[in-house]
Amino acid sequence: MNSQLVLLYLHLHGCPIPFLLIILVVVVVGETGSGKTTQLTQYLHEDGYSAYGRIGCTQPRRVAAMSVAKRVSEEAQCALGDLVGYAIRFEDCTSKQTAIKCMCQLYIFIHFLHSCLSQ
Repeated sequence: MNSQLVLLYLHLHGCPIPFLLIILVVVVVGETGSGKTTQLTQYLHEDGYSAYGRIGCTQPRRVAAMSVAKRVSEEAQCALGDLVGYAIRFEDCTSKQTAIKCMCQLYIFIHFLHSCLSQ
């Protein structure tokens, strides 16, 4: 869903938007098994990009977000929820130290709507 559709949805549902919407998103496209999820997120963290904010990784399903976070935390040799965590609809396994956060795509949309409605 592009940002114009999100803004249209929010407008139609009576959400006031008194702020400038700036979203920095990089979409990575590659072959299955190329390391987009497990390797690229770790490389970005190692290169210091997590100093600017969390590195997010989306998955289409909740179970996929949980299993990817577990795999990346094992590769990074850290406990799940420390450097690498996940957030799904009713569960947030992250901490203040979490630099790589795996999420299902619905979680991002719900989180965005909640942020808008709470303002």
